[in-house]
Amino acid sequence: MFKLSITILCIALISLICIGCAAEKQIKVTIGEGMLTDKVGYSEAQPGKTYLVIPLEFENQGYDSIDYNPWYCKVTVDNVQYNDAFIGFSLAGIGYPSLDDMVTLKDGGKIKGYMGFEVPKGTTNYEFVFEPISFFGGYNIVYTTQE
Repeated sequence: MFKLSITILCIALISLICIGCAAEKQIKVTIGEGMLTDKVGYSEAQPGKTYLVIPLEFENQGYDSIDYNPWYCKVTVDNVQYNDAFIGFSLAGIGYPSLDDMVTLKDGGKIKGYMGFEVPKGTTNYEFVFEPISFFGGYNIVYTTQE
């Protein structure tokens, strides 16, 4: 009976530790309110399209390192996914720091800036997703909205 109690206690303790470890590691993505515009600096949207410019923040909370690449960022509008429009140069030219650079975020590392996506005119609803490549089972990504 004593050995069974110790075994159950050890299993419970290991489970709590594992749950705690998994909960500690996350990529926190904070999404601000998107703005629609037909022109950003020198960049003009194609006919029938507009730019959706979104303020974003990415923070590595617990992973040794995470590779950030703008190709990992997408928005979905009416079941169609759109990649970054790479208007970072134009965004920077009007005072919005761009997130078009590829960087490695070490544990505790954070980047903040704006991304532009070329989406259909009249877009009112969209979903932003960050899909980094992972060879070891994926990342815990937590999305929050900017207050």
